[in-house]
Amino acid sequence: IRHHSRSLHTFLDSEYLDFFTHVYPLERLDELKRDLGAFLKTPVDFARFQTGGRKIDVGTLTRDRLDKLLDVYDRDYTLLEGIYSKDSVIEAWESSRGRA
Repeated sequence: IRHHSRSLHTFLDSEYLDFFTHVYPLERLDELKRDLGAFLKTPVDFARFQTGGRKIDVGTLTRDRLDKLLDVYDRDYTLLEGIYSKDSVIEAWESSRGRA
């Protein structure tokens, strides 16, 4: 599970994304598949092997736990500025808890 929870800046060993030509948020995986397919001149698909199990909603976290996670991944949010933000996570948490 470590590779799922390891911070991005630690995984990349960098504070910057400038060595990438493109950065795709998860919400744009279809665009990544299209671009890779065009580059490789063959269709690209991403298999999903672990699609079962219980879905855990962000709203199940207490505010304390949410703040702790945001603190742990603070440098990642700085790295991904303009793609993901702490504010958007807090808004999703509030919405999930019926506070939006």
